[in-house]
Amino acid sequence: MNTTTTFKQTFLASLIAGAGTAVICLTWRTVHEAVTGFSVPQIVHTTGITMSSFLPLIVAGIIYYFVQKLGAKGRTGYIIGTVVLGLLSLWGTFNQPMPDGSATPAAFTMLTLPMHFVSMAGALLLPRIAARLKA
Repeated sequence: MNTTTTFKQTFLASLIAGAGTAVICLTWRTVHEAVTGFSVPQIVHTTGITMSSFLPLIVAGIIYYFVQKLGAKGRTGYIIGTVVLGLLSLWGTFNQPMPDGSATPAAFTMLTLPMHFVSMAGALLLPRIAARLKA
């Protein structure tokens, strides 16, 4: 990708990627609950999943808009930064206690871990989505 996208393209791409990740994560929650019977609606709820899908990708879109102006190095930095932040976000799914102070159950990790990967994939696809949109 050698072209620079406009702010409108990157913002719209972040909304598209956010919507896609929200749908996938909400679907995963439904499937996971149906298969395992595990549910924590006070923690993993529709609003939280939706906002956790859109907000990081809107921020990623804004960041990408600025770093792409640096050319290939900026785009490479965006990819590296996305992967590093995505991997760091996994820490909370394994090691953080639940809000009530209890240990994190394995089912919670299996519920939330894929959602983190889906959001990271959405952020990594954002530049391609933006490039396909008309200015």
